[in-house]
Amino acid sequence: MCSLFLEINGALWSKLEQGLLTRDEMYALRWSSIFKRLGIQADGFAFDTCFRERLKQSAEPIAGAVELLQDLSGKYCLGVASNGWEIQQRERLTKSGMLPFIRYFFFSETIGAWKPDGAFFDACFRALPCAEKEQVLMVGD
Repeated sequence: MCSLFLEINGALWSKLEQGLLTRDEMYALRWSSIFKRLGIQADGFAFDTCFRERLKQSAEPIAGAVELLQDLSGKYCLGVASNGWEIQQRERLTKSGMLPFIRYFFFSETIGAWKPDGAFFDACFRALPCAEKEQVLMVGD
């Protein structure tokens, strides 16, 4: 089931990032598509609503991640750049203990462009007070 979720979710996110799908359309399709492939009769949109609520509650940092952010935050300006929904990402950062170390937040939904679109990163750089592109390191998942 995990591989099916990754397949369908990845394809839908790709369409979302390309502007071929809205967020609500993704919500309606994600679990409905999975359930259909598995032969399960269920309300995919209702399940997706519950899934997203539970996802906000999940926040298991990798061992040493919080300590690393704490150390780095004393030396560098740290930020988050995400295609994930702002409310969800902030909640997860709070629950993981990482939020206090993050200074800048960039979310596709508020910027109006998706990573990896150049417009997304241009907006990030405009908001950073003193960073040259050559001085920025982006670490992704």
